[in-house]
Amino acid sequence: VIQKKKKQYLSEKKDSGNGKRKALMDMLLELHFENHKLSEEDIFTEVNTFISAGYETVSLAMTWALFLIGLHPDVQAKIHEELDRIFGSDVDRDVTESDLNDLKYLDRVLK
Repeated sequence: VIQKKKKQYLSEKKDSGNGKRKALMDMLLELHFENHKLSEEDIFTEVNTFISAGYETVSLAMTWALFLIGLHPDVQAKIHEELDRIFGSDVDRDVTESDLNDLKYLDRVLK
């Protein structure tokens, strides 16, 4: 992806006065080609940092939420009751926006 964006960057004339916000990759490539402040390895590292930071944050939050719910069986039971009330025995159906709005207790627990 980085190599493809590099080729695209080099083949296009950049209009810096167009008022549009630049994407992260465009800013990194500008630092690489025009200012010579970033190497290809630096670009790779920055992109990986952004990707992993977003993934790890969500993953860690979910892990802690499940761990803490597991520490409180009464809370876990209430969540299970709410899910049973909303979904009943049809555990394979898709979740709707209405379902999400009805999950009041789970919403409070997660917030």
